[in-house]
Amino acid sequence: IYGRPLDLGILLGFSNALEIGILTSVISVIGGVIVGGISGYLGGRVDSGLNWLTLVILVLPALPFLVVLSFVMRPNLFLEALLIAFLSWPFYAIIARSAAQSIKNEVFVEADKVLGIPSYRTFLTHFMPRLTPFAIAYTALGVPAAIILVQTLAFLGLAPYGILTWGTILNSAESNFAAVNGWWWWILFPGIMIILVSIPFVMIGFAIEKAVFGGK
Repeated sequence: IYGRPLDLGILLGFSNALEIGILTSVISVIGGVIVGGISGYLGGRVDSGLNWLTLVILVLPALPFLVVLSFVMRPNLFLEALLIAFLSWPFYAIIARSAAQSIKNEVFVEADKVLGIPSYRTFLTHFMPRLTPFAIAYTALGVPAAIILVQTLAFLGLAPYGILTWGTILNSAESNFAAVNGWWWWILFPGIMIILVSIPFVMIGFAIEKAVFGGK
């Protein structure tokens, strides 16, 4: 239809989806684990302040917020990944904070305090290694969420500047009344690709989570 190579668009969309999905997930998980880990470890006023900030960002309506910013700024791929990560990290921070509070009560942490070991060394040697498996599992689980959100924005006509995505193809299909005209392939294949790319990351994330936390 209209001489547009749908297969080429699907292939180009694949690399773009992986790039922004992985980039967004890595940034948001690392940020959330660091903030949540520090908050849970230090406690007190630091914990209260970071927890308040986390909850404030968490309650922001993600999609309307991104729609407004994307419409105003028209960000590139990296900037859009940062915007999505900005709204995503609080979820991981809350879980990391809970894990850090549990680690804080372990005997080896109390031993470090008795021996006068600096807090930053205790955090780096005991907390971060134990939060790493959690970060890996949720990085994998975060990729599909980022991909779906980016494709949703693209479908609404807010794709990153100069980037072809499956959401852009679906937006074009909707604009040209593909469903009404019976051009089912224009809708089906981009939609299937979003699902097919998301499923492996979900399975990997749940497998890692089960292997690390299943027995606890």
